[in-house]
Amino acid sequence: MKNIFPEPLPRIRWLRQGASKAQFIPIGANIPERRPPVNARFSENSGPKTVVVFCLTGMPYLRDELKDLSDAARKAIEDGARFRMLFLGRGTSEAREEIVSSFRELPVDVSSLGLLDAARISDILAHSDAMLCVRGRVYHRRGSAIAGIACGLPIVGYAGETNGTLLDNAGLVLVPYRDGRAAGAALSRVLQDADFHRELREKSLQAHQKYFSWTIIASGFVEFLESVQP
Repeated sequence: MKNIFPEPLPRIRWLRQGASKAQFIPIGANIPERRPPVNARFSENSGPKTVVVFCLTGMPYLRDELKDLSDAARKAIEDGARFRMLFLGRGTSEAREEIVSSFRELPVDVSSLGLLDAARISDILAHSDAMLCVRGRVYHRRGSAIAGIACGLPIVGYAGETNGTLLDNAGLVLVPYRDGRAAGAALSRVLQDADFHRELREKSLQAHQKYFSWTIIASGFVEFLESVQP
C-alpha cells in the first residue's frame, strides 16, 4: 500500500534510523471538523472580524500569554484592524478577570466563554476569522491548533517546532517566540488582506483533508499495521 504521509517525517529522537516497525501518524482534532461558511462580510470588510483564543495555560504562564495577546491586539489595532476577541476552552473561565484587566485599555470587545461542548466549539471556530495561538510554539501535539485547522482557520502562532512537519502545509503564519507585536502585525494582515486570508483558509482545509482528518489517520494506522505483519 502507498504511504499516505510524505517524507520528511518527524522522528522520535531515541528511535534509531531506519527502524522498520515505527511510523509517525499525526493526531487529529478532538472536536468535529467544520467547513467554514462562505463569509461575504469578510470580503466586504464591513464590520469587525472575530479572533478566537482556544484555551489558556494556568499560572505562572497565564500572565505571559495574556501580555502577548494584548500586545498582539494593540499592534493589530494600530495597523487598522477591527475585530473582537473570543476566549473559549480550558482555562478561560478561571482567567476571566485577568482577561478583562489585560484588555481594559484597548478598544476591542472581549468575551470569555469558558468550557463548551465540542460541537459548539467547532461552530465558533468555523465562523471565526483567525486564531491567535500563543501557548508556546505551535507543534504537532498542540490540540488547539489542530482544532483550528480542522475548521479551516488561519492561525497566527509562534515558530520553532513546525519546520519539516505536516504543519508546514496548513494555513499558519508563524512569528518569533514570545513576540506579541510580531503576532499582531501578522494578525493585522490576516484580518485585512482578503486574498491572504482566503489562501490561509484553503491551506488549512486542504491540510486537514490530506493529513489530519480521522479518516486519513485511521487509514494510516491500518496501512502501517498491515505493513508490519509477519
